[in-house]
Amino acid sequence: MKSRRDFKTELEYIKYLRIHLAGLAMQGLLSNEYIAKLMELPKHNPTQDISAMAIKFADELLKQLEQK
Repeated sequence: MKSRRDFKTELEYIKYLRIHLAGLAMQGLLSNEYIAKLMELPKHNPTQDISAMAIKFADELLKQLEQK
């Protein structure tokens, strides 16, 4: 993970954190047994749903961190 000093602006840093946190959230979601079973079903591809959930989790975490 990069350091805060690796970025020129706060916005660049926040964008990087959002991507990083969304990736961590996606790892957690993909390790869920229920989602793993959905992925195995024919004609069902929940990847867009998983991606959207991961981004929402990252955004909510950043929002909560800003409030503290």
